[in-house]
Amino acid sequence: PLLTKKIGESVEKGEVIASRKGGLFTRLCKAPASGVVSAIHAGHVLIEEPGDVIEVRALLRGRVANLLAGRGAIIETKGAWMRGAWSAGPSTWGVLKVLGEKPENPLQMDQIDIRCHGAILAAGWCRSIEVLRQADQMQARGVILGSLTPQAIAAARGFSIPIVVIEGFGEIPMNEQAFQLLKAHSGNEISIICPSPTRGALPEAPE
Repeated sequence: PLLTKKIGESVEKGEVIASRKGGLFTRLCKAPASGVVSAIHAGHVLIEEPGDVIEVRALLRGRVANLLAGRGAIIETKGAWMRGAWSAGPSTWGVLKVLGEKPENPLQMDQIDIRCHGAILAAGWCRSIEVLRQADQMQARGVILGSLTPQAIAAARGFSIPIVVIEGFGEIPMNEQAFQLLKAHSGNEISIICPSPTRGALPEAPE
C-alpha cells in the first residue's frame, strides 16, 4: 500500500492515509479518528488521539525554569514562605489581608465584610466557626490563623476555602515572627499551597 502520512503527522477522521491499487479499483484506507500518526509497522498505522486537556495553575508569579515532561514545570520566584501545622481545603491564591493589630487578637465577625471578597485573610486565632463561615460566604480566598478551637475542625473541613493553622489547636496566638511576616506582606499576592489533595495535609503559605 502507498502511505500518504508519516510518523508525527496529523490526520483528520476520514482522511485517506493509505491506498492500494488492485485491478480496476483502488482501495482506500481512511483514518478512523483524528490524531497523530505515532507508529507504522507491518502494514499497520497507529494513530494517537488527542487526550484531555488538564489545566494546572501555577498559583504563584515567577519564571518557568524547566518543564518536566508529563509532570509539570519548575517555577523560580522570590519571596517568603511559611509552613503550617494543619490545613483543610484546596490550594489557592489571592491578595493577603491581615486583620487585627496583634497576634493575640482573635478574628472577629465584624472584620469580615465585602472588602474581604477574593482576599486571603490572616489573624491571630479564631474561636468561632461562624466567623469562618462568614469568610466562606463572603468568598474570601482563604484564612490563615495562629490556631483554631478543636470544636471547629470538622466544620472547617467542609468549607470551599482553605483554612491554615500555623501553631496548633486551642486559643494560641500566632507567634510574633510569623504575624509580622504576614503584616509585612499585607496587600501583596500570596499563595496557599497544599502539597497533597488530602484534607489535613501540611500546607505552605509562600509569598
